[in-house]
Amino acid sequence: MRIGLLADLEGQRAWHRWLATALTQSGHDFVILRPSGSDVHGCPSGLQLALWLDPLWFRLKGEHAFQGIPRATLPERVADANDAPLDVLIDASAGGSRLPPAHRTIRVLFSDVPSELGAVGAVLDAGPVVFSFDDGAGRSSELARPAIGRGECLTEALDSVFSSVVELLCARITSGTAAAANAVDGSPQPTSPGRASPASSAAGVQHVAKLVSAKIARYLGAKSQTHKRWAIATRASAGPGLVAGVWPASVSYDVVTQDAGRYYADPFLFESNGRLYLFCEEFPFATGRGVISVAAIDRLGAVGSFRPVLERPYHLSYPFVFSYAGQIWMMPESCESGAVELYRAVEFPHRWEFDRKLLADVPGCDATIFPFAGLHWMALTSTRLRGSTWDKQRLYFSKSPMGPWREHEAGLVRVDSTSARPAGAAFMRGGAVLRPAQNCSRLYGGSMTLLEVQDLSPTTCREIPVARIDVGSTAGPVGTHTYSKVGTVEAVDVWGEAATTRTVTLACRPLESSSVRGGERAAAGAPDGSSQLVVAESA
Repeated sequence: MRIGLLADLEGQRAWHRWLATALTQSGHDFVILRPSGSDVHGCPSGLQLALWLDPLWFRLKGEHAFQGIPRATLPERVADANDAPLDVLIDASAGGSRLPPAHRTIRVLFSDVPSELGAVGAVLDAGPVVFSFDDGAGRSSELARPAIGRGECLTEALDSVFSSVVELLCARITSGTAAAANAVDGSPQPTSPGRASPASSAAGVQHVAKLVSAKIARYLGAKSQTHKRWAIATRASAGPGLVAGVWPASVSYDVVTQDAGRYYADPFLFESNGRLYLFCEEFPFATGRGVISVAAIDRLGAVGSFRPVLERPYHLSYPFVFSYAGQIWMMPESCESGAVELYRAVEFPHRWEFDRKLLADVPGCDATIFPFAGLHWMALTSTRLRGSTWDKQRLYFSKSPMGPWREHEAGLVRVDSTSARPAGAAFMRGGAVLRPAQNCSRLYGGSMTLLEVQDLSPTTCREIPVARIDVGSTAGPVGTHTYSKVGTVEAVDVWGEAATTRTVTLACRPLESSSVRGGERAAAGAPDGSSQLVVAESA
């Protein structure tokens, strides 16, 4: 089939290419059509600035839906009413020009606005974002409400909207069927404004562009004034701390001071030769790329100066440090490299050298090793399409932390934003192995879930959520996503108004499924609740 996209917002965008790629792979011809003359509208400059700044503010990676691409990427021409009819015309224009002929026309409206800017305006209004397909003068309509995982990030919200547009368009076009009404009981029905309505006129879209510009100004202003960032907080106590004692527990941490040019997150405590060190991700805003840093920390929880110890041409974070075979190793998150990498300490703690790729073709996030049932297990999250890395858990097993590693028979073990992505090293409590995981159901790094590992083999996996760790107050920081403990010293990270916060309280609350009773002590081994991993040497 010959398929055209009529778009009147100037420039080609990544979502246009996603649509073209999907359709051409199905054997169709695709072209972008432009109205003539003044009916092509420019992209507001403030919107372009916001989309440039978002990746720095939110640590975004990869290509994004509304990102501009070179104009020559896709075939493009001016629409002509005298052309041979298209099989399908996807109309995302304001309607100021005469439509090119087509056997079937599908109009795309964003919150009743027939322009891509309608999606931007709806996101900036805090949604929900609704788009609808009008398949032939209102004869058949379909309403869609894509999920917006992080509404405060314009770029990610637009990714969600336009990914859904592409998938639904491809499904409707390739199936050869008209869009079917799919309204949920009690939900508003999609409207079907005619092409002469005020909202669908060229002047109307110019008005929408002005509204978007005003909303973008507020968006940029709010982001430039916010103090929300990650920070590390520590404490030292002779008591059981946050997780080792009776639940519910509530303890206070001292927020580590940091300057305005960077933040610190992903704390990992490690003890060597009687001295305690705090490894973490350091994220300088100037470079927009994380490095691994370390600072000495005393038995009272006081943290010294951080010093970068590992930097690569790609982002590093989550410095999982462990000892094995008489040496100290680090497995930082190196997802951007497309692999799970292992480094060996040459002069601990400041010099590290690359040793090997533990998983060569797996862009794993927050990979964490722990022993269970005679094997070593590596938990991580990884996506193989355009989905989130917050919710897709994969497991690998090996007889040695050095590998070779084999994937669990299930492949994708779970898709669960509440418990998939690791949040620190596993530890013992009451004789059970507990594994911290991020709970990203509310926001990225919103809280942590403690999972009891009950059954784990190359063919089985059973983990039960037993507790949840939250920031205990509504003021200041609102999120946390890494926990570490060695001896009596604990470290966490927190997200929110951390720059002006000196202390933060975290609470650990049992869940109904908990089989680990408060106050029980572990048997022999590491101190109860300690998360430093020391792997026994192989025979």
